Amino acid sequence: MSNEKCIKHDQIPIFYNTSQTFSLFKNLCQFCVAEFKNEEFQRQQNILIQENEERCRNNSALLYQIKENMIQHKQYLIVALESLINDTNQQINLIKKSTKTFKSLLSQIPIIDANQFISNYQQIKTQLPNYQNIKDNLLNKIYLFEKSNFIHEIETKLKYFNEDNLNHSIYINQHNLVQNNSLQSNKKNTFRYELIQKFSIKQTDICNTIAINMDQQIVAVGCQEKIKIFEFKDGQLNETQVLSEHTKNINCLSFMVHSNSLISGSDDNTIRIWTKISNNLWISLQTLNLHKDQIYCLIINNKEDLIISGSKDKSIIFWGNQNEWLQIQTINAHKDCIYSLSLNEQQNTLISCGKDNTILVIQQVNKIWVVIQIIKVEQFGYRICYINKNSFSFQPINSNKLQIYQINDNLYSKTKEISIMNGNGCDLFFPQIFIKQKSFLVNKNGTHVNFVQFNQNFEYLMNYSIHFNSSQVFGTLSEDGEYLISWDNNSKEIQIRKYIHE
Repeated sequence: MSNEKCIKHDQIPIFYNTSQTFSLFKNLCQFCVAEFKNEEFQRQQNILIQENEERCRNNSALLYQIKENMIQHKQYLIVALESLINDTNQQINLIKKSTKTFKSLLSQIPIIDANQFISNYQQIKTQLPNYQNIKDNLLNKIYLFEKSNFIHEIETKLKYFNEDNLNHSIYINQHNLVQNNSLQSNKKNTFRYELIQKFSIKQTDICNTIAINMDQQIVAVGCQEKIKIFEFKDGQLNETQVLSEHTKNINCLSFMVHSNSLISGSDDNTIRIWTKISNNLWISLQTLNLHKDQIYCLIINNKEDLIISGSKDKSIIFWGNQNEWLQIQTINAHKDCIYSLSLNEQQNTLISCGKDNTILVIQQVNKIWVVIQIIKVEQFGYRICYINKNSFSFQPINSNKLQIYQINDNLYSKTKEISIMNGNGCDLFFPQIFIKQKSFLVNKNGTHVNFVQFNQNFEYLMNYSIHFNSSQVFGTLSEDGEYLISWDNNSKEIQIRKYIHE
């Protein structure tokens, strides 16, 4: 067993391959296994099947040759053994005959004198069998069995028998697998999300954003430039209306709790405020159009009197509600696109991340929002989220490490990195969400949606992950975390998953 870590993630493998002939599946950690895409995994499986079939063919052909040699040698052995049996019978008969002859001759010797006695004995001796000759004759016959080097040939051929196989070239580190699986399961807090396949809805248009209202009765889905409104009951969606006022892709949606309002942000540079009227129909109440480029993120404060939006135009706009929504402040501290926003529990500190490799910490001071800290990061990220009043998480792009930042002396600094699934080829949308009721953070990364759970002291406990076969996976969770609704480019379905506690 090798002690080397996997090359890609620098993690202790759960799967070791010491084979000199297998060309795939070398030392793999849990993240290597999880990152296999279906098509890649199937291709690698086909290679393994081909290698195994070739090995089986070669070894079978060798054994067939040995079998043929045995069959041929069997005939030679039968003939040689029959000859040896006949020779042995002849020697037995000779010995029996010589015994009778010896007795007869010996009884006929007269006692005349010593010389005559000795002479007669000499004649008798010539009639007795030579046991040494019998032994040598039979041994020579037996040695003839090896004249074809039969056994030597078999031994030589078996040296070419390819014993390199899964039985001894593959080692599963069960201990490390159990350790790594502790990220996936916890005896006290094991859970999963189960797909309710019968309620999936085919949707070919890309859906960048999904929102669920507080009482889990209404779901809004941004399907390209349209917003589809669904009634949501017992895990099932029933389409009730399509809103078509936006002219380009919808990137963000959020329900308001108290005012029966829906907020949408689009690639058409506008934010729309929707309100529900009689017969449960939605209409566009107001359009906010001060951004000069695509809207990538927006959030609403708990009082629902403040909307904060981030755009490709590098600006963060604060919108206040005074009978209608108006711009009250703009921050232009980012130097590139703004991808994600999050407010702390006290609703007085905002964090943002953008393409300019910075995280901004923006605090409200005397009703004015002020940038109080700029954090430089090695790699920009699409997702950032407060997990408690003193900590937030940040997901760098193309990384399998989730970063945790904590405040100390009024400044945030990175204090921890948590290994999570898959960090390659991630797409922008699907913001991080902290589900307070279940104490876990939902963090989309590459082709995975990770659920990072914390204990009451906000110490990291475990990481459960759902693997989608596409990095274009977008969605959200209900406020209590009971439902996950998502769309991905592989299934091209709006899918509903139910929280299952195990």
